[in-house]
Amino acid sequence: MLPWIIAAGILGYVFYQVKFAEVAAALKSASLLAVIAGYAVYTLAYYLTDALSFWRCYSRYNLPIRFGEVMKLRLASYIVQALFAAFTEMLTVLYLFRRHRVSVLAATSSGMFVYFLETYNMVLALSICLVMVPPLRGFSWLGPTLIAVCVAAWAFLLLWLLYWHTGWRRRLWPTWQDRKIFTAFAQARLWHYPEIWLYRLLTVAASVGASIWILRSMGVTAPTGLLVAAVPVIINSTYWPVSAGGVGGPQLFADILLRGYMTSAQAVAWSLIWSAVFLLTRTLTGVFFIRPVWRAAFQPESKNADE
Repeated sequence: MLPWIIAAGILGYVFYQVKFAEVAAALKSASLLAVIAGYAVYTLAYYLTDALSFWRCYSRYNLPIRFGEVMKLRLASYIVQALFAAFTEMLTVLYLFRRHRVSVLAATSSGMFVYFLETYNMVLALSICLVMVPPLRGFSWLGPTLIAVCVAAWAFLLLWLLYWHTGWRRRLWPTWQDRKIFTAFAQARLWHYPEIWLYRLLTVAASVGASIWILRSMGVTAPTGLLVAAVPVIINSTYWPVSAGGVGGPQLFADILLRGYMTSAQAVAWSLIWSAVFLLTRTLTGVFFIRPVWRAAFQPESKNADE
């Protein structure tokens, strides 16, 4: 319930700052063609690259598994993602444990590997955004805080790679190599990182392209470079505990990062469009695939996920 409470609080704050009538007018200015076509391209790219990145990790670090099975599993998990994004991987991990007897911690490690690189896509975008929007208008305290976070994140990445891919892992905390929660990191080769990062980057590129198309249809003239940097941060906030049902985080970060380059009403309207279509597409997709996955994971008598 906490994500829903936080999301409701954020929406209350946003609509206290922005008049609803202005948001409604901005919503009407959006091109329906841009919304449908842009989001369709993004959705197809996301579904494919999401399944591909998890399939590569599961098949490398956990078990031999078909791409089609991972695709159905990921599609089924989207109904959880739509409602409680932070708990999306619980269904996946439980399925792999019940269906294939993969350790919960070992399966979790593969998800951690994917989201580790997903996080650094966001850190990269946020770093660029902080360079392009130094003052963070109206939030002077936030700029230094986010700069410190980004610097710490890049330093951590360097140390993390040095630990797992040099002799450090044998000298510092050597037992980490045997812990199942670090299975993926212990087995990963250095070149695995850019491969999975590239899959996740393709998703980001699709979301940025779709968003810029929608924003331009609304008459937004914010610099393309700024949008390229800000959009990934705004969209990724959908998956943080500050969001529920696709709303909350996107509205807050759209207003913060794009303030001064487009009206607050336009920023909130675009993020509401994105949130609404996110909730609709993820829910409808999950409904079609959840039953066979649920049966395979939670009904012992079910012999096959395809039954």
